[in-house]
Amino acid sequence: MGFLKELINSKIIRKRLIIIIVLLIFIPLILNMIFLYHQNVELLKEERVRALEQTLYKSSQAISYEFISLQETIREIANNNSSNASLYRYNSLEDKYKVRLDDYLHNILVEAKKKNKYIESLFFLSNSGEIFSTEDEEIEISKLLDKDILENFSQNKNQQKWMYNKNNDLTVINKLSYVLPEAIIEKNGLQGRDKVTQTGLLLGVIKTDDIRSLYNDIPMIDLKDIVIYDNNEKVVYNRKINYKFTKEIDSTVSSSSNIETKEFHYDNEKLLLGTSKIEGTNGLYLSIIQSLDPISKKSKIFLIDNFILLIFVGLLLALWIISELLFFSKLISDKEITSYKLNIAEDTNIKLRMYKHDFFNQLQIIQGLIEMKENNKAKQYIKDIVKEGTLLTKEYKIGIPEIEATIYSAVNKARKNNIDVDLNLEKLPNNINIDIYDLSKILTNLLKNSIEALNNTDEAYKLLKIEIKEQLGNYIFCVYNNKPVIEKSIKDKIFDKNYSTNTKKGRGLGLYIVKKLVEKNNGNIELVIKDGNYFIVKFPIE
Repeated sequence: MGFLKELINSKIIRKRLIIIIVLLIFIPLILNMIFLYHQNVELLKEERVRALEQTLYKSSQAISYEFISLQETIREIANNNSSNASLYRYNSLEDKYKVRLDDYLHNILVEAKKKNKYIESLFFLSNSGEIFSTEDEEIEISKLLDKDILENFSQNKNQQKWMYNKNNDLTVINKLSYVLPEAIIEKNGLQGRDKVTQTGLLLGVIKTDDIRSLYNDIPMIDLKDIVIYDNNEKVVYNRKINYKFTKEIDSTVSSSSNIETKEFHYDNEKLLLGTSKIEGTNGLYLSIIQSLDPISKKSKIFLIDNFILLIFVGLLLALWIISELLFFSKLISDKEITSYKLNIAEDTNIKLRMYKHDFFNQLQIIQGLIEMKENNKAKQYIKDIVKEGTLLTKEYKIGIPEIEATIYSAVNKARKNNIDVDLNLEKLPNNINIDIYDLSKILTNLLKNSIEALNNTDEAYKLLKIEIKEQLGNYIFCVYNNKPVIEKSIKDKIFDKNYSTNTKKGRGLGLYIVKKLVEKNNGNIELVIKDGNYFIVKFPIE
């Protein structure tokens, strides 16, 4: 009793007690500030990486779509057995028949050129040296490509090759293979590969400026360069010619076959490099180089400024608590020590827990605003803490309430099950040519399947992505789950009636129904397996 009385009445002890209380408040606060600071810097980096990967995916998909179309056009003419037969027999014909074949082969190439807007010119190069083209004037092939390049390609196993010619135009070379008629096969007793003979090469010159427009203006924050690599680690195009990279970087990028990102230093600058294979090109890669310095400078300055404000708020709270402690200590007398000693301790403990809980709640809200890049709202919210203001929130809007409700419900369910959610939603017109009830049912089934699949996996990191956008004349709805990856052997069966990867009875109708509803609305659905499962639904925009 005497010791407690002396403790309360002694100014020296009381000051030391106040210092201890302040330290107990501010040491955890400062440690948490440091932790949040580093966590936010890492989150900003992760957000930059995700944004780069999404841009790479969209850009490479758009470019791949056009290249695949080009590739199909080139292969179609290269596999035309009629034109290949003409080249095969050309030297054995009389001159009057050769004139007819000249017109015939020219017309085939002209018609093929009309099928694709990116084709500048086409050439047949026969084994015996004849040249047939879409052009009216005769062109020397040696001015486009070296002879040894054509000879080396003719002798290797590849059927098609993409490269830049001497005029820096994108060029594709495809072998011409003639399937011999049965009569010749039987007469000569041919077998296996001998039934097919190479009659020459098809050479296509592409409208390079039109192709470059697909990737030359990719919108990116802090963009350094856009580079196209081939599979020989050679830079075939870069937007900023003076911006060069080491061979080690080129090798790292060109060795990848999927979307891949890497952080590295170049000339005392921190950079983020992402690469993605361009399908349909037999070895071209799209690479985007982006600066990370703003994250380590501007973003850090912003975070530090905000943390100073938070420390100031914490100081106000601590001073208020200390003033209350001093006030109550002055009220204590000899007669009140016994009755108040427990009440003071309990009251102080409750208030510390209350303000600690409230303060860390405020920190979590501010952290969320910073992660969403709502910097102005974060600053306003900090000011509103002192003024007891209100929280600013942001909603994602799609423009169709039924679809918004469907996605909102799925996102809540996913987050309750510790599943990370990545949303990329564009606003759609409210008069889209799709039955809204059917569209809601399609998305509900796809989201339900993805969430169930993620819930049933033991993986530590679970990710659900939802993407809605307009692209290349289509409305695109994409649902992605990273685990478990569907086996490619069952990819073609996944939409069949009564087929399911779930062993429970009564399963197997979800994706079948989805496919029927998609086809009912003149759309199509496909499953793309690449570091996870992408269910992509496309509806043409009428």
